Order: sequence, then structure tokens, then C-alpha cells
Amino acid sequence: MDGLTIRAFSACDPAEVRAVCSLIERCLPHERVTEFEFARRVLNDPNLAPATTLVAVFDDRVIGFVHSIHRSVPVDGSEVLGADKGYVVLLCVDPQFRRKGVGKKLLDSAEKALAQAG
Repeated sequence: MDGLTIRAFSACDPAEVRAVCSLIERCLPHERVTEFEFARRVLNDPNLAPATTLVAVFDDRVIGFVHSIHRSVPVDGSEVLGADKGYVVLLCVDPQFRRKGVGKKLLDSAEKALAQAG
């Protein structure tokens, strides 16, 4: 898809956070994703890494999102399980842009970033 850019998610940009929340709601219509809930689940994850949380942008619009992590910090005080593995936590593509290779490009980029992270 010409004009598609995959880049790191800008967690400090409120407009981009809103765009991703809106995207998630379009992709998962039964999930109510407020900015607060997104911050709690994604932005406050101690394993969040900018290099492995990516957006797909087309025509200055966020049309895809992948949140992948390399778990290096224990969650809820438990030991780190699978510290040698990467995980895709969430992958969303705007319904209008599905079946155009956007998801594949996001997943390929996330896998590459996870491999580089170790």
C-alpha cells in the first residue's frame, strides 16, 4: 500500500493517544476504551517500549496499531515468565483498510523490533 508508514507510537502525543483509542473502539466495538483505560492497560505497562509499540499511518491518519512487548519486568510481583520471548498484546487495523497488507506490515515490524530487543 503506497503511502503507508509504520513508526513508533507517540505515547506523549494526546492526539495520537485519542486516535489509537478511537481505532481500538472501531476494531473492537464491544470494548469501551477510554483514554484512562488505555493509559492503565498500555501506557502504564512497565514493559512498554516505544520501539515495539507501533502505528500504521496513511494520509496523516492512524489506521493501525500494534502493542508488542518483551516482558522484562514482572507484573503483579510475580516472577518474569517467558523473559526470552516477545508477545503481541494487541493488533488493530481500521476496518476500511483491512486486507491491504497493513496488519502484515505491522506484525512484521513488531517481530523485527522484538528480535532487536532481545
